[in-house]
Amino acid sequence: MRRGIFRAAGIAAAAAIALAGVAIAQDPNDDIEAYVRSLIQDMATEEGEDLSGEIETAELSVGETADFTFSIDPDAVLYVYGACDDDCTDVDLYAYDEDGEEFESDTLEDDAPMLLILPGDAGEEITLTVELLNCETESCVVGVGIFVAGQ
Repeated sequence: MRRGIFRAAGIAAAAAIALAGVAIAQDPNDDIEAYVRSLIQDMATEEGEDLSGEIETAELSVGETADFTFSIDPDAVLYVYGACDDDCTDVDLYAYDEDGEEFESDTLEDDAPMLLILPGDAGEEITLTVELLNCETESCVVGVGIFVAGQ
């Protein structure tokens, strides 16, 4: 009987260690990416806008850029919100039309760039470039999302 109890306790301990190993193996950036996504979603929710597509994220070092291409409704009024984790203070955002021409940008010294895209500004596809200019750590997680203006 005691052997059974000890064996059960040993199996439970091994399972707990295995589960802890899985938790440790989780990418810590997953939590940071979720945080950045929530910052962007919260900005749009305050204004009553609806997410169009997905909020995209990337891990960047200072001076690096990430490009994200989105399909859009060219007849809609759209807002683009960018955000960064708590370790950065300056992120810039650029919008390019289907021909690769820049038509909008936010280069203010802040960590939450925003763009307004009006009907006719772009075709059915845009590329957003996020540039990380200031990060207090080796890298930061940035994100961007497109939202349809509330009616």
